[in-house]
Formats: sequence, structure tokens, C-alpha cells
Amino acid sequence: MEPQRLPRALVVDDSREFRALLSRALQKENINCDVAEDGVLAEYMLENNRYDLLLTDLRMPRKHGHQLITDVLSRPDPPLIVAMTGVIEPRLVADLIGRGVVDVIQKPLAFDVIAAKAKALLARHSARKSPTASVNGASMVAEEIGRATEAMRLQLAQVTASFESAIKDLERQKEDLEEGFHGSLRVLTNLFDQMETAYGSHAGRVEKLASRMAEKLGLKAGERRDLVYASLLHDVGQFGMPDAIRTKAPWALSEREQKVFRSYPLIGAMLLSEVRGAERVAELVEAHAENYDGSGFPKKLKDIGIPLESRIIRIADGCDTHLMFGKYEHALEELHKHLFAGAKRAYDPELIDVAMSCARETLVAPAEEDVVELQVRDAHPGMILAGNVYDEDGRFLAREGAELSAKMIARMRWLVGDQTIKVHKSKPAPSE
Repeated sequence: MEPQRLPRALVVDDSREFRALLSRALQKENINCDVAEDGVLAEYMLENNRYDLLLTDLRMPRKHGHQLITDVLSRPDPPLIVAMTGVIEPRLVADLIGRGVVDVIQKPLAFDVIAAKAKALLARHSARKSPTASVNGASMVAEEIGRATEAMRLQLAQVTASFESAIKDLERQKEDLEEGFHGSLRVLTNLFDQMETAYGSHAGRVEKLASRMAEKLGLKAGERRDLVYASLLHDVGQFGMPDAIRTKAPWALSEREQKVFRSYPLIGAMLLSEVRGAERVAELVEAHAENYDGSGFPKKLKDIGIPLESRIIRIADGCDTHLMFGKYEHALEELHKHLFAGAKRAYDPELIDVAMSCARETLVAPAEEDVVELQVRDAHPGMILAGNVYDEDGRFLAREGAELSAKMIARMRWLVGDQTIKVHKSKPAPSE
């Protein structure tokens, strides 16, 4: 009798440490394991070897995991496939499961638990394929699955318990740090906006529309936070770009200028790569100029291969850029035409209605009865600006929507004297 062949798995991930840890855990469960650093190498290995299981990350260089999975599932008798991702998006999970992926697992992983689960999946699959599988064999598979499930439940409970106490201690510090970081980003983008005062705070308007869309779509707090940061920083890669390119409408650039311009999302991601903890923000900035049909840049991603947050920024950025360079008299009417003309080409068609709804809220000027003009000396802490503030030379000082503080008012008086500013009457300073 020939010895039973051990199952063989292929782990695909661009992190060497991740590949090593997961392959080691699989080998402990008697699963032979090969590794690949990206989708191109994985495809080559799949063509030349027989694998029972494929575990692949979704975001990788050269060929991303979603495309690799699609190609593998189109072949006869494909291996079992488990997708691994840092961010679980319901539509993406539904798409992958619908195509035939057996599981979608969120990183970070408990490697031993995933290995035990992989062993159970392979055993169950083998039992289903074998015409001679016995009742005892099915029972053994059920026991394996039960043990793996219980091990996962226990480990999850331990991880949850250990993190809960730490999270409670860190939440307040985290909120303070995030508020400070958000303020720093606003300063940075305000400086960038000063290079072209005629357009005001483009980044601020993109953030405003994108944030409103995220709220209506029900994004989680962490996703909304990363979206806000990426919205404010989406043009950071344009620092140092020649004014002749940066200040011209993208559709008016020559072919040579387009080549220079189209590098800015990747440059922005490179700059953000050095910021600890900003990798997700860098990914969103890198992908924000991709088009839904794959005609965008820099990597020609398409459909749900583009992160949802980047698809949101794409709409917000595209709308504001279109209105900013066109300077249309009837903004909402023009925006409606632009959005529906770009659906399925530049923009995710499922986001169009949400974008239009949010645009109505963000573009409509405040009611006149809600806005009052007053001199800076009459302003009070807590008042909300109803318009951008510039000095006499046209330099941008403060954005619409900013809450005034005592120090802001004092500094504003030094810079602009008793210049008239607009504030919301419905949001006065709190009573003492």
C-alpha cells in the first residue's frame, strides 16, 4: 500500500515574516507548504505544481490577490482557497465567497488556529471527494472541525480579554493624539492651498464631502478616520510639481504633462510610507485616482479592487475639481450631469446617489439668516466660521467650519486687524 500523500498548501503574501510564520504553523499540522511573495510568482508555481490549498493575501505588488483568485478559480479542479485581508469589506467578501473562496480571514491572524482550521477544511474536502468515505471518517472530520472551532473560540476570548483592559487605558490618549494629528494635517493642507488661493481649500472641501458620504454609508470609526486623513492628504504628492501642471485642469494637460501628473498619487504614498501607522492612509492616497473601469492611475485598478474609501475620495475629488476649474453658475445641476456621466467609468455607480445627496448638503450655502458678518474684535471663542478667512494679500488663514478659540481670534487681529468675517449665528460661543 502506498503511503498517504500529505496535503500541500501555497501561502502567498508580500511579507516574508508572515509567510514564514504561517507556513511553519501549517507544517506542524502535517501540511506541506510552499510560499510566494506575489501573485505573479504564485501563478507560476500553481501552473507547475499541484496544491490542495491556496492561502493568499489580497493586496500585493505586481498581481493582487483578487485577480489571482479569479484566475485560479477559472481552472479545472482548483485548490481550496482562503483569502486573507487587513480590511473586511462586506461586498468584497460576498464577491469572493460567491466565486468559490471557502473563507475570508481578517488580519492579524492567530497562525496556529488558522493552521488547525486549514487542516479541518482539507479533511472535510477529502472526505467529500472520496467515494469510500465512511461514517467514522465523517465523524473524525466533524471532530476536527469542532476542535478547530473551539480552539479558535478560546484563543479569541483570550485575545479579547487581554486587549480590552489595554484599550480602555489607551482610548483617551488615542483620542487626544488623533485630534492633534488631524489638526496638524489641516495646517499642512492649508499651507498647500495657499499656493493657489483662488481655489480656496480644495482638500478641505474634498474632506467635507467624503466624510459626509462615509457617515451615510455607515463606515466604521477607524475607516472614517483613515478616510478623513487620506482626503486631506490626497494631493500631497503634488508638492514640488511645476505650477504649469499643478494649476491646470487635469483634462487640459498635454501628453507629456499627463505623464508627470499621473505620478503624484504614488509619490504621495511614498511620502506617507515613512509615517508610522499611516500605511492604510498611504494605500488610500495611492488608489484615489483609480477609475472604476480600470482606466485610472497609477496602477489601473478597477471595480472592488479599489478600496471603498479610495472610491469615495475619487468622487469627492472629481466633483470638486470639475466645479473648481469650470466655475459653473448652477453647481448642483452641473454636478448632477457630471456624476451620472462618470458612473461606471470614473465612479462607482453604487455611490452616485449618496454622493449627490451629500453634495446637496455640502454645496448649498448657509441660509442668510444663519450667517452674520462681524469684525474680528467682536468674535467670541466657540463661534464657527461661515467662510474662509484671508489676509489683505490673499493668503489663506482659516477655513470655513473652523471653531474659533481665544488664541485664534487674538492672532487673527494681529494679522488682519478688524477685518470683517462671517460666522454662524446658530452656533455662538457657549454661555459662561
